[in-house]
Amino acid sequence: MIESVFLLTVPVAILVIIILIFDFINGFHDTANQVSPAIGAKALKPRDAVLLAVIFNFAGPFVLGTEVANTIGKIVDTDTEAWQLLPADFALTVIGCAILAAIAWNLITWWKGIPSSSSHALVGGVVGAAAVAIGFGAINQEAITKTINGLLFSPLIAFIFAFLLTILIFWITFKILKNSPKSGKIYKYSQIFFVIWTGLAHGGNDATKSMGIIGLVLLITGITTSFIIPLWAIVSCSLAMALGTAIGGFKIIRTMAKKMTKLSPDLGFAAQAGNSLVLTAGTLTGFPMSTTHVITTSIMGAGSAKGFKRVQWGLGKSIVLAWILTIPITAVIAGFLVVLAKILFF
Repeated sequence: MIESVFLLTVPVAILVIIILIFDFINGFHDTANQVSPAIGAKALKPRDAVLLAVIFNFAGPFVLGTEVANTIGKIVDTDTEAWQLLPADFALTVIGCAILAAIAWNLITWWKGIPSSSSHALVGGVVGAAAVAIGFGAINQEAITKTINGLLFSPLIAFIFAFLLTILIFWITFKILKNSPKSGKIYKYSQIFFVIWTGLAHGGNDATKSMGIIGLVLLITGITTSFIIPLWAIVSCSLAMALGTAIGGFKIIRTMAKKMTKLSPDLGFAAQAGNSLVLTAGTLTGFPMSTTHVITTSIMGAGSAKGFKRVQWGLGKSIVLAWILTIPITAVIAGFLVVLAKILFF
């Protein structure tokens, strides 16, 4: 529905812009997720890796679809009487508070160089804002359960998968390839393929979350009569994500590529393969995932296969703490903003 863009009122247009800003920040916040193994393994220079990520971030939703948008956009149950009776301007304010809370947390963690989850921030913001505005009855239990399952279990699956892949790669390298120098080159330059694959999966998973929120906004304001993702929303969110990725979060790249564990070409291969497969599976089945969580645990899983002492577990604990705190903190921030807006404007 290209024509839906012409039906946007000024408040809706402003909110769409805020959502695109979140998408943009998500892109530069999560650049490290896509390129750090390739950079750590010295397969690609940072600028080359980021350029590939930019191109395929944009292409992701067009190649892998928008199933994740359908899950995120339905976290709020708009069929409940409470939502239907909510004034449109206040409903827009609730969504705006959720996005602003997620933006605030993303900027704080980016500034500190902490690989926190934009997905957790978004979900926490939406749940916190909706719960304070209407109550937990406004949350779609099926959608939130699918979202939480994707966010919780994907890091564990990625860790195990990368760990097992690394062991398999060791066996192939020493038993079949006889530790030939060519094997190192194969693993090293395969990183180019995996940066492309991860870029597609990242765009297909993370950019579509913002599309889902735009679809929700269009529905609650009556611009659309059912939940859909217009083409203009797909293009604009993909572009915002790609532009953010182009700027890149190089503080977090240093954390992911150099401080977590020493990434040799074979470890980078295993980490990228585990990350790409898990993200692609989640994207195609509509499970929202944190690319931060998935790639971090993939790196930790690959590093652990060579010895648990190779992984900087102290740094890992700090990252895990950020993961644990993200949803409750953004929920509280969003809830506070809703209360403040209600006092000042409604």
